[in-house]
Amino acid sequence: MTDAWRAEVRDSAGVVLVSNSATGAWVVDRPWTVEPDLTIGVASGDPDQEFGQITGLDVGADGSIYILDRQASHLRVYDSTGQLTRTIGGPGEGPGELSIYASTVLIGRADTILVPDLQRINVYLRSGEVLPSIPARSLGAIGWGIRGDGDLLYRRFSREWDGLIVYRGPDATPDTVLRFEYPEIDLQVSEDPVSGSMRASFDPFPPIPHWAVLSDGHIVVGHTGLYRLLLYGSDGTLERAVTRSGQRRALAPSAERAINELWAERQRARGVRAEVANSITLLMPDSLPTFANLAAGPEGTFWVQQLAEIEDFDPASLGALSYEGLGSRIWDVFDRDGQYLGEVSFPSQIRLLRYRGGSFYGVERGAFDVERVVRLRLNR
Repeated sequence: MTDAWRAEVRDSAGVVLVSNSATGAWVVDRPWTVEPDLTIGVASGDPDQEFGQITGLDVGADGSIYILDRQASHLRVYDSTGQLTRTIGGPGEGPGELSIYASTVLIGRADTILVPDLQRINVYLRSGEVLPSIPARSLGAIGWGIRGDGDLLYRRFSREWDGLIVYRGPDATPDTVLRFEYPEIDLQVSEDPVSGSMRASFDPFPPIPHWAVLSDGHIVVGHTGLYRLLLYGSDGTLERAVTRSGQRRALAPSAERAINELWAERQRARGVRAEVANSITLLMPDSLPTFANLAAGPEGTFWVQQLAEIEDFDPASLGALSYEGLGSRIWDVFDRDGQYLGEVSFPSQIRLLRYRGGSFYGVERGAFDVERVVRLRLNR
């Protein structure tokens, strides 16, 4: 799959440290590529193809595509050609119904469909038949995943703790997989001694932890302030720490001005009053975030989305707890050992959600923020 290993590999207290150079292992004629072969979604004209807000997606064994639309509070099921076959659920609090807090779609054991909601996990058969839901009260869950053995994972977040838990039931003692370690969000509030008004200062790029369950059962974790990817076994044992040189970009004065202009545009778009906008100061970091997102690929590979150029930033993503509008079309690819393979360029900025059956599935945002699902075949 690759040429000779180009990374420095060392072992420290049982953890393998993999230090990659900026150059990938792929030779010129052997990099992987992606090719779009299906699009689901239009701006208007066909209600079967119109989405409000896509928050989850998964793919069944038969190639069916399950898409969660938060605004509609239901699942739409499309066949492998993109034809709508059925709708599952609907808004409400009854059996099988979904709230606006339904967060993702997961294919569980025996191809059951799981949709975590605020107080429960809704369970369906492929036919859409509603099965008894799984209680999920007061978990503090802000993200879900599933391992190859079918165990559910969720990210539990509070002011005191942030990490991954294996779901054992709403009243079970939390079974910790791993804990995230990342800098706290820097928010400073002070009073102007002259006017007495309050002023706030915060980082436009708060460090955000990302995680993904890989196809071989490992879990990759990283936070956006540092290009350092940690590979854990399924039991939460840290096995590898992977870095790549040359990923920190210093923030020049011209870049600071551009970011301040984007911030002002963000405030105007939200209708923030001038006196409120002027009370907020951005704390410019020394450098930009090192990446935007993580995703799982084939054969235990993990994919790291590069940061876009500043002129391509979506102002709405500044200061937000998501870098969805800050990522570029280019993803760095690492193999299961942490070796940097090279870059894969996507046709547009895409939020990757799943890799299934030789293809990536993700969400693309077009003009007027219209969302659509795209499937991209991976050529390798």
